[in-house]
Amino acid sequence: MDKLIEFESLAAKKELEGDGEFYLTFLENTLNKEDNKNIAITGGYGAGKTTIINSYFDKYKVMANKMIKVSIATFQTEQDNSDLSRSDENVLEQQILQQMVYQVNPNRILNSRFIKISDLSFWYLFSFLLF
Repeated sequence: MDKLIEFESLAAKKELEGDGEFYLTFLENTLNKEDNKNIAITGGYGAGKTTIINSYFDKYKVMANKMIKVSIATFQTEQDNSDLSRSDENVLEQQILQQMVYQVNPNRILNSRFIKISDLSFWYLFSFLLF
């Protein structure tokens, strides 16, 4: 007799289940405090971090338009995190900045040294070729 094995999807869920509304309320209250500028959600793989963030962004669309999501995948090695070298810190900072820059409209970061590839208008290309 063949028995069907069902696997649970580890993809982010579309909606929070059970007591999940608690997390959205907590995030909303935390983000409404003027002093809080950065919020980090940490947890193990499959803990529901992405589900919480996506649910918040779906529920509070006005606030979500003012926010940027940054995802840093961390893989523990045998060494302790306190042993991070300066070059490792620089790489981490670069990853965070890169994600931030690529989510923001280029017109909002005019004096930045970061250059973001964007679509060039027909007239820009035409004038460039004509020149």
